[in-house]
Amino acid sequence: MELIKNRIFLSVLCLILAAGVFLFLPRFYEDKGATVIVLRAAQDIPAGAELAEYHLASVEVGGCGLPEGVLNDKAQIVGKVAQTAVAKGDYFFSQKLGGLCRRAA
Repeated sequence: MELIKNRIFLSVLCLILAAGVFLFLPRFYEDKGATVIVLRAAQDIPAGAELAEYHLASVEVGGCGLPEGVLNDKAQIVGKVAQTAVAKGDYFFSQKLGGLCRRAA
């Protein structure tokens, strides 16, 4: 009989702990679920291509885990040259972009 009482006690204790965790965790991660608008490649961009606004897509992503150094200002991207191929959906980093494209006059 004592074994059954111990099992019931442990079961109730586990249920109470699980309920506590279930109620506590969402509050812990509340502010980490914030989203931000970032710029991504709207299409595949070959290396050497001059970037224009139609190459960019604004998307909403979770702010937690966003890589450091992501360029999120159109002025820092438009007119630059892709140093490497940029796949559709990739973020823009300064390492992937070269100087402004100089057109022959």
